[in-house]
Amino acid sequence: MMTTLLRALLRALLLTCCVLVLPLHARAAEPPRGIAFHDVEDTLTLAAEQGKPIVLYFTADWCPPCQRMQAEAFADPAVIRASERFVWSKIDIDRNQPLAARFAVRGIPSFVFLDEQGQLLDRSNGYFSPTKFRELLQSRPVGPTPAAGQPDQPRLESVQSKVDQLDQLSGEAWHAAMTDLLEQLASGQHQGRDAAREALLAIGEPAYPVLLQAMGSDRLALRAAAHDLLVLGTRRALDFDPFAPAEQRAIQLAAWYQALQPPATQPSDDAAPQAPEG
Repeated sequence: MMTTLLRALLRALLLTCCVLVLPLHARAAEPPRGIAFHDVEDTLTLAAEQGKPIVLYFTADWCPPCQRMQAEAFADPAVIRASERFVWSKIDIDRNQPLAARFAVRGIPSFVFLDEQGQLLDRSNGYFSPTKFRELLQSRPVGPTPAAGQPDQPRLESVQSKVDQLDQLSGEAWHAAMTDLLEQLASGQHQGRDAAREALLAIGEPAYPVLLQAMGSDRLALRAAAHDLLVLGTRRALDFDPFAPAEQRAIQLAAWYQALQPPATQPSDDAAPQAPEG
């Protein structure tokens, strides 16, 4: 009886040891997990918290060199270790055209290096082998360069910072900030979209000319986002199909302009959204 009990206890002890040891072996054998990509809003927050510079990786689903780099360089353990100097964000240029335009992305893959405050440090374009990409990451500056912070240099900003700026702006600067918020809402980035939506809705009637102008955009996502905001803000159910042919959209948009008079919102070749006076 005692022998049977001892055997059962020893068996249970061995099983417990195996359960504890196996995860340790599994963890030891695991390769580096890969480059961690974050939403733009989270990237800015993490960079400030961790004191790390930022890499914006601009790509697209249809880009063969991007796919090759993701399969080769991004999976290389040495590259992954070198990538830990930075906080990363992956930007699809088709879904976030405004951000690609802001940083003058001309081809992909493209890597834009920013400091922890979102100011431009450097950029590199094209395909890199694993070895060359590791060398690139190890050689990039992590602190301010002579060009950083200059007015003509592009800068990455959070949605909240754009919202905070609105009260201090007027005229063309106000219009640019409004358009930037709307672009953020229309982009594929999920973080920050709710903040942009709430900010634009809170502005109310002064935002309507900006939204009307955006409904005439060539970009489907921008047309749809602007129409959605106008419906929510005005509680009007006028027809507007963002997918319709241009001629049909023009007729529908004219009805919106007519409904949202005064005449200052009427469309014309040189129509410009009305901003708060400074």
